[in-house]
Amino acid sequence: MEAESTSHILLNCSFARSGWEGIGVRIDDAVQTSFTDWALNVFDEWNVANRQMGAMLCWKIWNCRNALIWDQKSTEVQEAVCSARVALSQWKEAQDRFFDRSWGLLVPDDGDELWSPPTENKTKINTDAAVFEASSRYSFAFAVRNHKGELLEARSVCKEGCTTPECAEAMGIREALSWIKDKRKTDVIVETDCLVAVQAIRGSAPMTSYFGAVIQQCRSLLKEMKDKGVSLKFVKLSANNLAHAFASCSYSVADRIWKANKVSPEIIHVLENDLK
Repeated sequence: MEAESTSHILLNCSFARSGWEGIGVRIDDAVQTSFTDWALNVFDEWNVANRQMGAMLCWKIWNCRNALIWDQKSTEVQEAVCSARVALSQWKEAQDRFFDRSWGLLVPDDGDELWSPPTENKTKINTDAAVFEASSRYSFAFAVRNHKGELLEARSVCKEGCTTPECAEAMGIREALSWIKDKRKTDVIVETDCLVAVQAIRGSAPMTSYFGAVIQQCRSLLKEMKDKGVSLKFVKLSANNLAHAFASCSYSVADRIWKANKVSPEIIHVLENDLK
């Protein structure tokens, strides 16, 4: 509807505006300056995480534009944002392959780089969280899969307010453990890519912060279900893509239960990649 320019494609187009809002950045008025000037200005104000997410979103918007023009393939904004977050997670993982099990409170089973299904008669739950600083929101989610890699159920929660990434991650672990208890499940492996939360839960040091209160609840739930075969495991980002995708996609969604036949093509793509 308008002359194509870098600023229009990546900022002023309604698709692009919705995408930026999806990562917590609101562009109220049409940007009159060049995209370069706009990016240099906001990058001075943003932290590293926001810069990385902004760059990845621009890349995904450009891919969506090309897919529409050259392949007549239309993409939903939510799918674009979710895909950008997953791609960023994978990029970060590729930058840092270092992992040392000598870090405190880790066990030999920790540190998987790829997701793998549990053994038969067991269930695996992956948890993750996302913090949207610009809009003062955060979300956490967990995904439940069986030994065939099939998605049984996923849940996501988005809340208003400010919290640290570690605290949001701990809330996601608590939510997963509470679900296990409520469903009276046994033989369940809970996986998270938050090393800080795993170390805190496995530790015994008392903590008086809100993060500490959530950690204590996780400790209590694990202790209560110790004889039920419920365990907690640390994995790398690349082994936690599905939970990350659900947490990232829940920006504008309140409490939600996802079923296998109700997920987006982007989620299905993550499921298929994990099984590869």
